Amino acid sequence: MTSGSPNRGFDAGRLMSLPSLYHPSFEHDACGIGCIAHLDGKPTHGLIEDALRMLINMEHRGATGADPDTGDGAGILLQLCDPYFQDIAKEVGLELPEKGTYGVGMTFLPKDERLKRRCKSHILACCKELKFELIGYRKVPTRGRHAGIGITARNSEPAIEQVFVKSKEKLGSEVLERKLYVLRKRIALTLDEECQKDFHFASFSSQTIIYKGQLTTEQLKFFYSDLLDSRFKSAIGVVHSRFSTNTVPSWAMAQPFRYLAHNG
Repeated sequence: MTSGSPNRGFDAGRLMSLPSLYHPSFEHDACGIGCIAHLDGKPTHGLIEDALRMLINMEHRGATGADPDTGDGAGILLQLCDPYFQDIAKEVGLELPEKGTYGVGMTFLPKDERLKRRCKSHILACCKELKFELIGYRKVPTRGRHAGIGITARNSEPAIEQVFVKSKEKLGSEVLERKLYVLRKRIALTLDEECQKDFHFASFSSQTIIYKGQLTTEQLKFFYSDLLDSRFKSAIGVVHSRFSTNTVPSWAMAQPFRYLAHNG
C-alpha cells in the first residue's frame, strides 16, 4: 500500500468474487461423530444399541471407495464392562482379577502366524520389563464375510485379539491407566519394522475399549459379535463414521482413537 492511499480493509465479498480454484459449492462436511451417555452412570446394553443406531444414521457422513462394501472406517468406544469380560475370559480358560486391576488391549495383529508369534513374544517381553503379568489372549469373535464387508476390507483385515494384563504392583486406577499407556507405547515403538506394518492397538485400558475397523457404519455391529451380546453394558458410547481425506482408509486409521474422535 503506497503512502496516502486509503486502507480499504478486508473485503470478503470482493475476494469471493475473484477468479480462483475455490468455490463454496465445493465445500462438504466430512466424518460423523456422536456421543451418548447415561447421566446416572448406569450401564445398559440398550445404550450400546442406541449408540450403534446413531452411528448407522451417520452413514452419509462416511465414505466408501470403488468397493461399495468397504467403508472408510467406523468404530465405537465403550466402557470396559467388568461382568462381561469376566464371563468371556472364563469361556476361553482365563481368570481375571477384580475390576479396575487389569487392562484389556484391543489388538490388531498380523495374520501371518510367524509374525504374530513375534509380536506376542515382544508383548510378553515388554510386560515383564514393566512389571505386568500377561494373563492371556482371547480371539475376538468376528463375522467377516457374513457381516457383508467388502473384498478390500477382507484383504487387509488383521487378526483381532484381546490381550489381558495385570500389574504386579498394587496401583490406583489413574496410575494403572498411566502404566498401561506406557506399556502400549513401549510395545508399539520398539516392535521390529516387519511386524509394525500390520500391528496396532485400537485401545489398551482398564476403563474403556474400542471396536473399530475398515467398515461401513452398519457393518460394525454385525462384524463384532460382542456388540450384540446383551451381557455387554456401558453408560457411555462414542461413535465415529469416517470420511478419509488426507490419509487412505485402513483398519488402524478408523476412529474413535483411544481418547477421542474428530471431524476433519
